[in-house]
Amino acid sequence: MSPALTWFLVGMAFLFAELALPGFVIIFFGLGAWITALAVLIWPMGLAAQIMVFTAASLATLFGLRRWLKPMFSGAETDPGLDDAGVGQPVAVTKTVRGAVAGEVKYRGSFWQAVAEDGESVIEAGEEAVITGRAKNRHSVLTVARYTEINGENS
Repeated sequence: MSPALTWFLVGMAFLFAELALPGFVIIFFGLGAWITALAVLIWPMGLAAQIMVFTAASLATLFGLRRWLKPMFSGAETDPGLDDAGVGQPVAVTKTVRGAVAGEVKYRGSFWQAVAEDGESVIEAGEEAVITGRAKNRHSVLTVARYTEINGENS
């Protein structure tokens, strides 16, 4: 198998890994692999040079593009889907919210970090919660309360 094809396939593996393990870091190693594949097609080089190109390209894309691209893909301040209209909306808790320790909820098809509104409640994964606002000083973190607490039912 040619080195260019190998690097391209390595890039694909990193892309699929990013889809399975969100964090928006692994994708840049995939971009580095694709840049290396292109470089190998243009200039024949040994394995050591290929690894150097891969490392440099991966780090350059990671540090050069991550801060700029992350808000587009991760529901940050620029997401019009998280405005005051979200307050009162029910969400599914996907990772347990333990007071002020962020868990995770699913809102409008995206996963968001969330903390308990009162800073003390534990809302287990699988429970339904309600968005009550945003966490102070953490614009992209939601505050939530147990759905039954908001509707005045016993929990």
